[in-house]
Amino acid sequence: MSMIAMSKTAMILAATLTLAVPAVAEPLKPLHGASLDFGDVTGIAYYVPGAEGDRVVVTLARPDGIRPVRFETLLSGEQRVSMSVPAELGSGADGIEIRRAGGRISVVPLVRTATAR
Repeated sequence: MSMIAMSKTAMILAATLTLAVPAVAEPLKPLHGASLDFGDVTGIAYYVPGAEGDRVVVTLARPDGIRPVRFETLLSGEQRVSMSVPAELGSGADGIEIRRAGGRISVVPLVRTATAR
């Protein structure tokens, strides 16, 4: 099976487990994805619990068929990670923060902030 076919299969499988990211962070359940929408870039985020922490996986793709991008990180304690997609100069960026707090993982939309010109 080619890498593209495997990536498409993974995205379809993950899409069946997704839910919309709410304006107020609600904890994710293990192996249940949160749907991400950054305009022309969409994807999912999910996590797998482990002994050393929670492995967070984010897969992003564009509808034009360019290969998806996957980001993985291990969160433990009260850690957090953020990611964003830049917009036009001066209009800020769309982004999310994935937080681990109290043993729970949440995906929180970040407020768009203007960038310096």
